[in-house]
Amino acid sequence: MCLMTIGSYADHTDLMTLELTNYMTQLQQEVITIANEQSTSSSQIIPVDINTGFTDSLLADDVHCNESGANFICTKIL
Repeated sequence: MCLMTIGSYADHTDLMTLELTNYMTQLQQEVITIANEQSTSSSQIIPVDINTGFTDSLLADDVHCNESGANFICTKIL
């Protein structure tokens, strides 16, 4: 199993405040901690950073990725 995690926020400057950036950084650390705690020798959970390199140009709207964004995510996961 893999978990998608948060990376760099520099490419999302129109939405990110310092408070939100700090929250997302904390959330990233918590996802990594949970993955480590829940992994077993037979079922490893691997956090995957899909945010670093992901820019607003990969979005179809404020929430959903466009086709290029989907391809970007697939290359990170596979």
